Amino acid sequence: MLSSLPHDVLVHIIDSIDMEKYPLWFFNRTAGGPELDEPDDYCLQVAFRARWLLARALRATCVYMRFAVLQWERLLTFASTKRCGCSANLASMFQRLDNVRQVDLYACARAYRSFCMLGPNVERLALYSASCTCEEQVSPAEGAVVCALSGSIAAIMNSKARLTAINFKTNDIDPVCIRALVTRYPLLLRLSMACMKITDADVTHIAMACPSLTHIDLTFTAVGDAGVAALATCSRLQHVGLSLCRNVGDVGVDALATGCKLLTYLMLYGTRVGNVGMGVVSMHSVELTHVACAPGHTLLSARWPKLRFLHISGHEISVCHLAEAFPLLEHFYLTSTNLNDEAFHTLFAFACVNLKGVEIVSCQNVSDAGILALAKCSNLIFVHLTQTCVSEEGTRALQVALPNLLYMNGELHAS
Repeated sequence: MLSSLPHDVLVHIIDSIDMEKYPLWFFNRTAGGPELDEPDDYCLQVAFRARWLLARALRATCVYMRFAVLQWERLLTFASTKRCGCSANLASMFQRLDNVRQVDLYACARAYRSFCMLGPNVERLALYSASCTCEEQVSPAEGAVVCALSGSIAAIMNSKARLTAINFKTNDIDPVCIRALVTRYPLLLRLSMACMKITDADVTHIAMACPSLTHIDLTFTAVGDAGVAALATCSRLQHVGLSLCRNVGDVGVDALATGCKLLTYLMLYGTRVGNVGMGVVSMHSVELTHVACAPGHTLLSARWPKLRFLHISGHEISVCHLAEAFPLLEHFYLTSTNLNDEAFHTLFAFACVNLKGVEIVSCQNVSDAGILALAKCSNLIFVHLTQTCVSEEGTRALQVALPNLLYMNGELHAS
């Protein structure tokens, strides 16, 4: 039994465990992972978990803090109860979690008060609501979730963490708490608030509080032109996600492109941005590598030599030779366009040698004759066709013509 081993032998056993062989779920009994068969001593499982946490922490990678905060006391209590001699060792291990740089926090009433213990090296944070955790058997009431999230943010603000990146994984957070948090961490570089209940006023406050932002994700929020224009003051912005922001139009994107010359990633799918706004983007944002927008008229007349990802939707599209316009293009997506077979052959008149993935969705005018234009792109490994006029025969012909194809319509292609 492990309890009979000397302390130094126990430490040696824990340190000798090869963490590379065991994924996270292997140590999480509550997540449905398999039990350990050899040996069956639960105390050794405790040691495994502790060693896993420590190994991940010391490698400066993501540590799932729900283990640290929800099982911390549980593990130590168990070790003390069983008198296995490893209580002090586990305590010293968890104290060394100060080396953690990235954490995932689950805001529940049992845990959030411990978030003030985050160490000074914590730089990246993802915050979930309690309803996201597998340990909650019953979904908590909405008021309890909001209270736990507010308490979590207060605890984080009182910790020693020096955050430069925050990813909100819940939309139940009060915008007032968000404002307080970004004010507490003015050196933030990355901020993800997709699907959250934020307004132009909130984004304006964020832009003023965190002028060094390089990445911001506002996907599917109520942000409009005023909020996007406020981001223009963050001159270091490189990555901006605005897809499905229905209130964003040309005015906001004009200001953003004019003020942020370093943009490399701009997602505008499902916005009101038109040719005027994209014309300004084409003029000022010459470093773009990832673009999504509708319509695509001005977009396809642009010349972005570094572009690697392109997503176009809408009907106002003028075609060009993709290989000439975007020589480094790797992924090309078309959604809900009226492009026909002739336009498709124009797009792929020359081989896109770097193209690896193509997705065509809701393009009813594309048939077998058009889709075979992809045969020139011999390095394609992924093709997905949905709601087109391409038949099964056309699909099989394309598979034969592409020797490196691995996936066709979501299924593994066996060559």
